[in-house]
Amino acid sequence: MRNVKLLIQYDGTNFAGWQKQKNGLGVQEVIEAALSKICNHKVRVISAGRTDAGVHARGQVANFLTSNRKLSLLEMKRGVNSLLPPEIRVTSVSEVSKDFHARFDARFKIYRYFIYSGGVVSPFRSRYVWHFP
Repeated sequence: MRNVKLLIQYDGTNFAGWQKQKNGLGVQEVIEAALSKICNHKVRVISAGRTDAGVHARGQVANFLTSNRKLSLLEMKRGVNSLLPPEIRVTSVSEVSKDFHARFDARFKIYRYFIYSGGVVSPFRSRYVWHFP
């Protein structure tokens, strides 16, 4: 089995958070479906942490196990991105040791909150800031 580490970015506006949800679409569910398709077996993705509905990520770390040895890491990255919606992108794919676990091996997490205190929020920023007039 290969243990594959992913670095993921996503705009969470239209998602119900990272984790699979009964009443909404989670980012994890979308990524697992794409990876399962290119790896030709069911894939379970483990993340360093979860995000709530509407929250974005610039560097979510995740990993998964695959028995597929035919796909190169570059093919895996290109393949998964071709199946993901434009709001989700895998920016890096690397093979890691079998004992690597995205959640338990995370050393730190950075959270950024953007507050806009001006008059009118630009429509190009409105998804990414909290408006405080």
